[in-house]
Amino acid sequence: MKDLKDIWSQNDDQNINMPEFNSDDLAKLKERSDSPLKKLKRNIQINSVFGWVFLAGFIVLLFIVDGLWFRVFMTILCFAYVAGIFFNRWIIQRYLTEIPMDDSLLDHLKGVHYGMNKAFRAIEMASILIYPIAMTAGFLIPLTLENKLDHFNESAFLWILLLVLFIVLTPACFYLNRYMTKLAFGKYVKQIKDIVDEMELVE
Repeated sequence: MKDLKDIWSQNDDQNINMPEFNSDDLAKLKERSDSPLKKLKRNIQINSVFGWVFLAGFIVLLFIVDGLWFRVFMTILCFAYVAGIFFNRWIIQRYLTEIPMDDSLLDHLKGVHYGMNKAFRAIEMASILIYPIAMTAGFLIPLTLENKLDHFNESAFLWILLLVLFIVLTPACFYLNRYMTKLAFGKYVKQIKDIVDEMELVE
């Protein structure tokens, strides 16, 4: 029987004629340490580590920068990062913890593919709300540190400048985030879809 490691390869141009699965095949799918599921789990865990690092930095800023509005926006940002970290944990527990060793493997992989795509889209949509908050907090840092926050309330130029930042940077950050998500996770999600397609051809 054809070794299933070929199915998990990164060669998307290869047409594989998959035979029916037996218990040995399922074991190989489960045990391969470089499978797309394990790589997805690893990259999500790395993403969470970076989330904790940024969160620690934000908390430090909360103590350093003494300004009410800055702390309001930064607190919202901290909660958003905590929510993102716990969402990553939920994704791993829901989709990437255990591969079934029975005929439900195909349904499981279908669920992983659908669930991962849905999760990434949800993160993208939530990020649209977070970017302006993060920009506002960053915008307030120098004004707060220099005790010039009153200038912000009185200056139409600063309001217009902040609005321009929203208009320009929000879509820029959105598409950059989409690119980075595709770079970190897209390849492995596509590999799962390829495997699902090949398995369905057998049925």
